[in-house]
Amino acid sequence: MTFKDLLRYRSAWLGVALIWVTFYHLPVDSGPFDMLKAIGYGGVDICLFASGIGCFFSLSKDADVWAFYKRRLRRLGPTYLLFIVVWLAFRLAIGQFDLQMALGNLLALQNFTGHGGEFNWYVSAIFLFYLFAPYFKLIAERESRARTTLFFVFLVACSVPFWHADHLLIAVSRLPIFFLGFLFGKVCRTNKTIKRTHVVLLAVSLVLGLAAILAVDRFGADYIWSHGLQWYPFILITPPLCLLISLFSSLLSKTKWTRAIVSFFSLCGEYSFELYLLHFFLISVVNVLLKLPAFAPHSTLLWLGAGLLLFFLCYLLRRVANGLSTLLFQTKKD
Repeated sequence: MTFKDLLRYRSAWLGVALIWVTFYHLPVDSGPFDMLKAIGYGGVDICLFASGIGCFFSLSKDADVWAFYKRRLRRLGPTYLLFIVVWLAFRLAIGQFDLQMALGNLLALQNFTGHGGEFNWYVSAIFLFYLFAPYFKLIAERESRARTTLFFVFLVACSVPFWHADHLLIAVSRLPIFFLGFLFGKVCRTNKTIKRTHVVLLAVSLVLGLAAILAVDRFGADYIWSHGLQWYPFILITPPLCLLISLFSSLLSKTKWTRAIVSFFSLCGEYSFELYLLHFFLISVVNVLLKLPAFAPHSTLLWLGAGLLLFFLCYLLRRVANGLSTLLFQTKKD
């Protein structure tokens, strides 16, 4: 098996990531899955790692930087614009709206202002990361191994000045995992065979990352947020975790009954951006409704209904966004 073979299941990576992130944000008791829920923020690292890979291959097929930016904007821009307008209307309805916050969110910059009221940091970060993508691709492809390693260390060090600035650190500390996606994309393009040495190194990376999380939880609880200590371990965890998902997906795809599981996660992955946006919105709506006496006794039904509605809204948002994208980015056909 080659590394490129594992990319067949990149949509499944994203599906697992989004379900994990949603589980992390749900304000419900997770019982025996407390630890899994507590580190659900790692789903974002999977998304950024996969996005780095996607950007590498996109720029490899077409090196035109402006065309790359247009493709990214066409894919995410209309979806985000439609969603954020609805989200702002919701904020207005519950009395949590002001013009500065609205403009900041429409431009996906509110997280960087430090004034609060942002929809979510990830959207601001991913648009910013795309600006770095062409440069990251050049570094990953053309530089020597030593220089690439130094650049990776530099990216990790870049987050240190942002300690105690949570709204910025949460994004900047993810730059290394985004860059790792480019490096992995380069490995996949050469179609290298996965050797025993690779498996051992990835296993060691996973164990060290998990050990770091446990150590931080045990000895560094006071510094977790201020120094981003819960995010750095996923630099070690994410690549082997993605490959494990591919391995399990490959095994499950061998039988008719278990193949449906892979198909479900892959479908979730294809709607990953919509799922990311809408699960936040629905959680907020349910939390508001649960404060009303008429809905408070029916929390279980509300959460189940929100879960079912989530998938329908993702489909609807995709369809409407595709229509808007066609209007905004019309191209002449030959």
